[in-house]
Amino acid sequence: MGEQLEREIHDECAVVGVTSIDLPASYLTFQALSTLQTRGEEASGMATFDNKLNVHKKLGRVDGVYTPKVLRKRLTGTTSVGHNRYSTSGSPKKHISPIEDQALAYAYVENGNNPEPEQQNKELESRGLNPHDLNDSEGKAHLIASEVRNGYDLPYAVERLYPRLGGATMSIAMHGDMEVAFKDPHGIRPGVLGRLPDGGLMVASETSALDTVGAEVIREIEAGEMVVMHGRDYEFKQLSEKLKRRLDVFELLYFSSPDSIQFNQTIADMRTRLGEQLAIEHPIDSDIVIPVPSSGLLAGEGYADSLGIPRPTAIMKNRYIDRTFILPEQLRDKALLNKSRPIASRVKGKRVTAVDDTKVRGSTMKVLVEKLMDAGAAEVNVLIASPPVVYPDFYGIDTKSQDELIAANMNREEIRQHLGAHSLNYLSMNGMIKALGVPADQLNLSCFTGEYPIDIGRRKSEIQTPKSRVE
Repeated sequence: MGEQLEREIHDECAVVGVTSIDLPASYLTFQALSTLQTRGEEASGMATFDNKLNVHKKLGRVDGVYTPKVLRKRLTGTTSVGHNRYSTSGSPKKHISPIEDQALAYAYVENGNNPEPEQQNKELESRGLNPHDLNDSEGKAHLIASEVRNGYDLPYAVERLYPRLGGATMSIAMHGDMEVAFKDPHGIRPGVLGRLPDGGLMVASETSALDTVGAEVIREIEAGEMVVMHGRDYEFKQLSEKLKRRLDVFELLYFSSPDSIQFNQTIADMRTRLGEQLAIEHPIDSDIVIPVPSSGLLAGEGYADSLGIPRPTAIMKNRYIDRTFILPEQLRDKALLNKSRPIASRVKGKRVTAVDDTKVRGSTMKVLVEKLMDAGAAEVNVLIASPPVVYPDFYGIDTKSQDELIAANMNREEIRQHLGAHSLNYLSMNGMIKALGVPADQLNLSCFTGEYPIDIGRRKSEIQTPKSRVE
């Protein structure tokens, strides 16, 4: 069962970069990384520049990695990069970011993945570097560092290498007190530039991180674009042919904080409209609606309110059952089961509709249905505010294997029976696009359609025809 009960899918990481004027960069970065904690909870790291490179990184969540003493005495300076990691490849302990070069006063972080690193690996080998000991982020970091070591300034080093780097990433590199942030040619991963209260700059994965430190949003970094930051000065430069942005749709459905903004809309409003559209497509005569905490809260709110069905608080999440990995295996699954518990008096004898945003592996929903039925629910209907996830992700989400995707291996009726639900329905593709209010050609929909905007190379051979088709 594992930790998937807490969060069914994981993004690879969060990134932050700061070039402040008077404010300590470490404190700004710490606050931003704390806000972006759900994007990566496995490890965190930070590098700052204060006439030399200072680095601190280790396994754990943000509040456990950085102490006031570390922020105040070790991570000094007004320039920094930070990273929260959830590994999709490599050893968690071995590959914690930032990737740094002390002699160059250089550090690098990124969010995303390179599904076809062959060209990047050839470039590494041509420079006498061994790609086999590096993950794709480290390979990219070392290539840029080698150009800086050859005498090129950081922006030009990235510009020279950009056509050979590949992948679907949002990257930040720091050299001394200068930083650059850049995206892949399709802009699949998010990243936004903001102005700090002291006049300096911050770039981060989401606008919510900027809000946390009182930074004013300047704008999203576009597909194939680089922003150069030095103190309070910034400059945008297009590194590739200008293509339409193809933001990963899971940013809107799942990963981004509800108060973040994408496409000039708050994520919260988008997710609420998904529930409203779900009510149009699948109105169910039920007694109560239970939005699945916390991923389905907004969609469930939109669904219930559209149909005028009560949505009482019927599930309690225990915030204090957390570090389950320290428990013996025979106790771990029981602890995970108890993280969310139905309030029996609110579900007993009721026809219940449970609403969640996505369904990937199905483990979380199966347990929830079992618990609701054990608490006395007369029936449990399951609604998902997105289409079936039937294709793997190769761009930085931990669903690289189609074998683990429930909708790729079971048809809808088989999934319903597996969950033990009275009924199961998904939001249609057209309904999802309509509710999000974003044109389909500005989104990466590969997990639903199998159409990958960035070449996945040999990984194509791993893809099979799914049993559940998007309708």
